[in-house]
Amino acid sequence: MEVDFQFQKYGTTMKNVHVAAITNVNAVATIPAVPGEFHAIVSVHWSFAGAPTAGMLTITFGGVIVYEVHIGATGPGAINFHKPFQNGVMNTEVVVTLTGGSPVKRLNVQYL
Repeated sequence: MEVDFQFQKYGTTMKNVHVAAITNVNAVATIPAVPGEFHAIVSVHWSFAGAPTAGMLTITFGGVIVYEVHIGATGPGAINFHKPFQNGVMNTEVVVTLTGGSPVKRLNVQYL
């Protein structure tokens, strides 16, 4: 029987990181490393108060970019992962960064 390693070592309680950033400052959500555990991102939600300039959402696991998408519209947006998106290495910090020029921005990351 094959066991999916992705579901063995992260918690079962949903957690949320919320970040608000002012004009010309990146919104950065950091999920610290936990000894003996993986992190699994369930969803990422964001919003811009105005049209972003070169908007981008980046997810890194242990400093390595694993997901990147351009964002070019005002208002809310979301990525809901059908299967939790997780790093393959235990004890690794996860950083989600929302960039985009001048507008005020909000970032919410739900994870296990």
